[in-house]
Amino acid sequence: MKFTKDNLEDFAKIMDERLLKFHEEVTEPMINNIYDRLHKEVTVVADNTYRIEKKLDNIADHHSEKIDNHEKRIVRLEKDKKRWIATA
Repeated sequence: MKFTKDNLEDFAKIMDERLLKFHEEVTEPMINNIYDRLHKEVTVVADNTYRIEKKLDNIADHHSEKIDNHEKRIVRLEKDKKRWIATA
């Protein structure tokens, strides 16, 4: 087959149509599926991260309260120690 300008133009049109059809039927749905899946995974990770951060905050608050109680106890024991030394 000898290529002429008309043949090449027809060939180019056919290739353009086939590439466009391939893009519409294969590439675009594949990319959309990947995007949707990644979006769902990112949402799940964000939710889990939020829950983990909330748990860590609760743990930190709980430990802060315990530390405050221990510090108060230490201060009270130091005062008691000074009183015992003073009375001895």
